[in-house]
Amino acid sequence: MFKKLNIISNILIVALVIGAIVWMFFSVNNVENKLIASGIEAFKFFTVDSNALMGIASLLSLIFILNKKESLFISVFKYVATASVTLTFLTVMFYLGPVFGMLSMLEGPNSLMHLVIPVIAIAHLFFLEPKAQEYKKRYIFYSAIPMVAYGIIYLSNLAANNGYGNVKYDWYFFGAFGIGIGFLMYLGMIGFSLLIGLGLYYGWKKININKRASE
Repeated sequence: MFKKLNIISNILIVALVIGAIVWMFFSVNNVENKLIASGIEAFKFFTVDSNALMGIASLLSLIFILNKKESLFISVFKYVATASVTLTFLTVMFYLGPVFGMLSMLEGPNSLMHLVIPVIAIAHLFFLEPKAQEYKKRYIFYSAIPMVAYGIIYLSNLAANNGYGNVKYDWYFFGAFGIGIGFLMYLGMIGFSLLIGLGLYYGWKKININKRASE
């Protein structure tokens, strides 16, 4: 039963990610007002990239399960991807939603990428990830890797185009008050990523303890 639920959950995540990306490709491009883009341009957003990463991780996990193999690397990769979509979810709820409007942040494919997929991914990690019992504390630091990589690209593009506060280059407005503030916000997002990784790690541990106690 556990294996079947694991397979179903992975299939669901992969299907939702593919569906959201296809939907996004045909959505109306209205970046200036709603922080949404169509086509390949949408991959400039961390929110989209994190969901794509989640889809890849779930697909690899599904392939291993169907081939009756287990991989700690794939499980940790999935943990990192889950931390990324959790960052997306919380950023939308507490930053992008209040700034750009919650309705626009949950409109169209955003409803899947900003809410549905992250919630399912978190639930999967807590209740269905078979290798989670082998996670080590150092894996918490891995949860920040996607944001570190994204931030380097984002700030480099910002500096190269002197696009501080220009929505064309600074769609999250991290550089609206200058590169110094932007860099501090970037460090803050890295710290937030680590806190999310910490929460997921100990959240799973707490749930696992309760599950064992009830058996």
